[in-house]
Amino acid sequence: DIRGLGAPLRMLLQYSGVEHEVVYHKEAEDGSWFDEKKPELRKKNALANLPYLEMDDGLVVCESNACLIYLQESLGLSPPSDAARLQSLALLSMCMCTRNDLVNRAYYAENISPPPCPTREAFVASIQALLQAGPFAKYEA
Repeated sequence: DIRGLGAPLRMLLQYSGVEHEVVYHKEAEDGSWFDEKKPELRKKNALANLPYLEMDDGLVVCESNACLIYLQESLGLSPPSDAARLQSLALLSMCMCTRNDLVNRAYYAENISPPPCPTREAFVASIQALLQAGPFAKYEA
């Protein structure tokens, strides 16, 4: 279950006033994603994955960051300079890394280091420790 990855796309579309249809695939209930929609989308984009944007002209854009970048550019929301666009891409990458780290700490604690967070208090403490290290400390070489 990867809930949440499509939410920023829906927010951006709503913010921009773009008419859109939201489709949820509940694999555990009906197999609609792996058995039906993913094979169909693979004919248009070999990298078919959730979330995706399926455009009226047949274009299929897959993966969260690619979808966000596509919308940013196609809706005229891109920063004005190359330097600002690169900074925007770096920030997007850092947000996804942070999101993935939080998901891992919340749902897959046994697979990460530092060790698992067995209680809510331990989880909160681990997140506070990350935040106290500074905004970019986790990503510095």
